[in-house]
Amino acid sequence: MRKVLLILCVLVLFSACAKQKVVSQPPQADIKPVQQEQVVPKEQKAPEMKLQEAQIQQKEEPKKAKVEEVTPTMIAQAQTPTLETAKEDGVLSKMIHFDFDKYDIKKEYVSVLKEIAEYLKANPDIRILIEGHCDERGTREYNLQLGMRRAESAKKYLVDLGIDEKRIETISYGEDRPLINEQNESAWAKNRRCEFKRIK
Repeated sequence: MRKVLLILCVLVLFSACAKQKVVSQPPQADIKPVQQEQVVPKEQKAPEMKLQEAQIQQKEEPKKAKVEEVTPTMIAQAQTPTLETAKEDGVLSKMIHFDFDKYDIKKEYVSVLKEIAEYLKANPDIRILIEGHCDERGTREYNLQLGMRRAESAKKYLVDLGIDEKRIETISYGEDRPLINEQNESAWAKNRRCEFKRIK
């Protein structure tokens, strides 16, 4: 009987120990506290941060090119020559012509030279170049000499009208630059000429 009781007591104790749970604490790792990111108000941002933000914004938003509207009035003003330019084109665009194998000034062209002289007197800073031209008849060398005589004849006439000879240059193109590339009396008469150009 005693043995039975002893066995029962042993069984009760064994079952009680089995029901108890052993709670073990896990090893504590080194856990660092997480720092919250400090939010800086816009008003308190450093100048460097503001500058960086501005540069980024400029890169993201490229500047738009300024387009200026072209009006019909602007086009008309650009195409309209000045009064001085128009007058110069009118005076210096005139030519004088010569008889065959001649370089003396014909009476009908005296008025043209006088008009050019008056224009030069009114504009003392302007210098001109007189070009002498010939028709195709004769040798090239002879026509170059004849063209120069025609240019010098026109220059002398302007100098006699009171223009300083230092303001006038002369050149001969002979038969190399005809106005009309035809072989007839009408074309030859127009090719025997002097032209006047402004020296810029």
